[in-house]
Amino acid sequence: KISLCAMEENGTIQTPTNWNHSRPNRRDSLTGWISPEVEGLAPRERCAHSQVVFNQIVVYGGWTGFSMLSDLHVFDPYTFVWYQPEVSGPIPHYRAGHSTTLVGNKMFLLGGGDGDNYLNDLNIFDIKNMEWQQAYTAGISPSARSRHTSTLMGGNQLVIVGGGGDNCVFNDVYILNTDDMSWSRPSVQGIPSIPRWGHSSTPIGENKLLIFGGHDGSRMLNDCVIFNVSTLTWEEFPLNNNENIPSPRAGHTANYITIKNVDYILIFGGGDGQTIYNDLYLLNLEEFMWIRHDTLMNVPLPRCAHTSAIINNRLYIFGGGDGSNRFNDIHILDLKNVLKKTPNNNTHNISNWLRDIGMEQYFELFFNEHITMEILPYLTEDHLEKLNIPTLGARLLLLEEIKKLSNSNTNHLSQIEKLSVLENTVNNLVTAMENASNILTDIVTKTANSLK
Repeated sequence: KISLCAMEENGTIQTPTNWNHSRPNRRDSLTGWISPEVEGLAPRERCAHSQVVFNQIVVYGGWTGFSMLSDLHVFDPYTFVWYQPEVSGPIPHYRAGHSTTLVGNKMFLLGGGDGDNYLNDLNIFDIKNMEWQQAYTAGISPSARSRHTSTLMGGNQLVIVGGGGDNCVFNDVYILNTDDMSWSRPSVQGIPSIPRWGHSSTPIGENKLLIFGGHDGSRMLNDCVIFNVSTLTWEEFPLNNNENIPSPRAGHTANYITIKNVDYILIFGGGDGQTIYNDLYLLNLEEFMWIRHDTLMNVPLPRCAHTSAIINNRLYIFGGGDGSNRFNDIHILDLKNVLKKTPNNNTHNISNWLRDIGMEQYFELFFNEHITMEILPYLTEDHLEKLNIPTLGARLLLLEEIKKLSNSNTNHLSQIEKLSVLENTVNNLVTAMENASNILTDIVTKTANSLK
């Protein structure tokens, strides 16, 4: 029953001074992903687990491919050391596809499935005291489900969206008031979201959640919809049409980040039932458009049902699976360095052109030197050689394609010029006719006056 897990929370902590002395190669971190050598007792391979960040990354549960887990592990994101702390209190039942959400210094664990049954119990882990606690709540709690999302809003509202249960997929919304521990199922307004599981739910602004992707029970999704927590209203996301929309998927991760004063949601991985992905997308929340970032090196293996967190502009990916294997590796992407030249429309025009002519392997060289479609006509073989295009054949092919592109643009411009000349001719003719009409009117008027 359990396949893809739900959303996890982000966290922020201060960078220690010893980061520059960490094991990963700093040069590698400037151009792509790094996979650090870790120390300590690493968790077993798993997918459909969960995590929160509270100074360190806290991982709970999941599925090994053979068994469900109820263990808890902690990873230090700077020393790269794993450890399994001693915990007290009643350890929750093993599960996968659950959610964990950080509320203050406590981790709220909800739902999931154990392979035989879906769950809807709520457990709390006190991270400071390393103690499990059984939660006691009032009101009507969510029905048993997995692969839902759980997001903290306003400091005290745990918002649960969707998920899958016994022969059903949900689009309902539940809210837990973490102050008095009371559940409510509000009456929501607007056009309801498509029921879904394996989606992501990311806070944008103070009171809105952006829901992306998932599975509706019969098909994968790649739509965006907004839930306004303040007004309890479903809203459309005003996405601009562009060709960079991620393919339909579930089991991906989504994280919020600001790059050069622009807010983005970063999507990594996921799967559609046939293909497992390791691609990276940015959703620009100002221009309402998707950008695919395909300039990275050392990309992790494709995976879904992994977890991710952004800590001080670094994206940390842990675990997940590809349908045949489960992982327990850590991958880190230094977003501040790698995304400082965030792709834009011009970048993707170049990317698409190189892909069309079978030269997509050289995109990073063009990208790093800020080569746009407007600059292409000025490139010479010397330029291409300085770009480190390795072979004469590749350089000549690129020059031939650039020539074709220039001729196409010239023909297009000549047509525009012809239209411009025609437009000027028509305008001059109209002006001449107006002048002639004015002269004729003046003559008729003077003649009529002389006959009086």
